[in-house]
Amino acid sequence: MRSSLPSPRTYPAGVPAPSVIKAQVDLREGRPWRARQRLESFVSQNPTHQEALELLGDVLYEMGDTPRAGRYWLLTSRTDNRATAALRALRERYPLPEDVLAQLRVGPLLTTIPNDAQLRVERLRQEARTRGIEWTPGQGRLARKGARTTPQEHWWTAVVVVVLIGLVLAILVAGTIRLGELAVDLVRWLIGR
Repeated sequence: MRSSLPSPRTYPAGVPAPSVIKAQVDLREGRPWRARQRLESFVSQNPTHQEALELLGDVLYEMGDTPRAGRYWLLTSRTDNRATAALRALRERYPLPEDVLAQLRVGPLLTTIPNDAQLRVERLRQEARTRGIEWTPGQGRLARKGARTTPQEHWWTAVVVVVLIGLVLAILVAGTIRLGELAVDLVRWLIGR
């Protein structure tokens, strides 16, 4: 399967990482799934490597996984029609900004991505902040500001606890009664002998 992916010359100047070069060879030889696998592995270790993010987005887009392409292109300065469509698909898959942010695994390296990409991420952070969600790169989880559990929010927890305690007591009472009956039967059997 030959693809219409860009040649290495369309990527930023500099020597590409060996994994990127190998992925480009995989693509020329018609193995996009192998290129995807190689690039995903590389990006997991180098989450802000622009050439790898660009190419991985291209591969995923060509393979029909537009939202995942958007996930990687979000961290680049890519703004063409394909990237715009992929970013839109990413937001359709994850309508909440905090869900999009949770897909980013860049950690403190966020400052090393292009300014355009930093602005996109910052807009998502601001949008999440208006919803009471604070996101810090590398945090893993998103924290809701001022989140406290109130009795009104989790009244069902008390109901579950009361029901469980009632069940345990019922089992204990039933077991005690049955044990007493067995003891009486045993004594009658021994006397009756």
